[in-house]
Amino acid sequence: MMRPSANMMILKPSVGKMTLTELSTKMMTSI
Repeated sequence: MMRPSANMMILKPSVGKMTLTELSTKMMTSI
C-alpha cells in the first residue's frame, strides 16, 4: 500500500499537495 502511494506522490507531487489542501479544508469546514 505504501509503495503505490509513494510512487503517486513522486509522480504527481502537485496532486498530493492539492489532496492535502482539500482534506485540510474539509476538516476545517467540518469543525
